[in-house]
Amino acid sequence: MPDSYTAWIIDDDAGDRKAISRYLRRSGLACRLSEFSSLTQALAGDHDNQPEIAFLDYNMPDMDGLSAVAKMLKIWPDLAIVVVTGQGDEKIAAAAISAGATEYIPKRDLNENAIQRSAENALKLARLRSQITAQHTELEAFVHVLVHDLAAPIRGVDMLSDILLEHIEDGDLDGVSEISHKMQNQTRRMSALLKSLRAYAFLDRPPTFEKMETADIIADVTEFLAMEISEAGATIETDHLPTLYGDRAQLSQLFQNIIANGIKFCVGRPPVVRITGAGQNGNMAQIVFADNGIGIAKQDLPKMFEPFMRLNHQSEFKGSGLGLATCARIIKRHRGRIRVESTPGEGTQFILDLPVQPAGQILP
Repeated sequence: MPDSYTAWIIDDDAGDRKAISRYLRRSGLACRLSEFSSLTQALAGDHDNQPEIAFLDYNMPDMDGLSAVAKMLKIWPDLAIVVVTGQGDEKIAAAAISAGATEYIPKRDLNENAIQRSAENALKLARLRSQITAQHTELEAFVHVLVHDLAAPIRGVDMLSDILLEHIEDGDLDGVSEISHKMQNQTRRMSALLKSLRAYAFLDRPPTFEKMETADIIADVTEFLAMEISEAGATIETDHLPTLYGDRAQLSQLFQNIIANGIKFCVGRPPVVRITGAGQNGNMAQIVFADNGIGIAKQDLPKMFEPFMRLNHQSEFKGSGLGLATCARIIKRHRGRIRVESTPGEGTQFILDLPVQPAGQILP
């Protein structure tokens, strides 16, 4: 469980709200509390300000408990919900859990220990549910890539091998050379895909966190990408880069993927990737990666971080569709944030918020 989390208390009874708030604070759990008298009031704010756990009264004036649970999970699928009710009914508890709540507690049992236990259990269960859902989605995508992305070059090699045998039998050395190069390209395509899959799966290993200079990581990444930078005539510019706290290998992979995208998705002019520190807000430093590439259509932005996703206008470019999905996983593991602003034909900005010091457990 994180050292600090955001908790909402949603109850139309002011006394009950204060009691839950008091018990939470006395329990020793570090949390940022917000209180609401109705679900309507709670949802009236910015949905980007996501709570990690909500204590929800089952009997609300504007919506019944089951509907409230369903509505909140539709907005925040990873939310941990503790249903609180004055009716200690097992049927209500079962219905709440079936609707997606992660814990249930009768108001008569409210105390510091019960609140702490419920919060810890709810957060653990919500994270487990989120992991299972993510793994199921990734498994489906993995099967898809095996069936389609790997099958295509395998079929190509099989077909080329037949042609190669014909050239060998005919003594056509030029034909043998040509087909051999084509087969080599197909195997390189498969190798690149497997390398991307490995990088994505590598994020399951336990991370190692330390203080590091962003400038040092960028220097290492640009050295690694030296051939791509040289061939494209690309320029990498940096300014006011912050000190970060994170896993060096994962942050290197994150920056490498973003810079490589800026180089690859640039047509008709030399690529320029500008990396700028944009200040600090609390525990988070902001870094902006701005390129002058082809840009991303507005309708494609919501799905661009999905595994194996290739955007329609990028179909002419080679890739596994795992680069940005890997970025999203790295950001999540660092409890950071990534968002994208783009203008088709002009370029794209990746705006990253990453920690500068330890603050909570790193997510799986």
